[in-house]
Amino acid sequence: MPRASTVGEIVRSDMVQSGALRKRYWQSSSLPFREKRKHRPQPCHFRRDRVLQKIMRREMEAMVNRLSKIDASKILEEVGDA
Repeated sequence: MPRASTVGEIVRSDMVQSGALRKRYWQSSSLPFREKRKHRPQPCHFRRDRVLQKIMRREMEAMVNRLSKIDASKILEEVGDA
């Protein structure tokens, strides 16, 4: 798997991989439907998940920093003019 660096790429690869695992389980199991749901495997935890959390945390911190630099009085003036 190539190295992914954006949140979208990491989330997309996570969804593709979890979908493939889920599909393989549902197709290969010969249990009745209720038993399949009851005994479905736990989702795997990959290094990608930790990377995604770090990237998301950095992006959220950057957004909070940008929002904290905005002067609230300017926003209120713009809303009042509209």
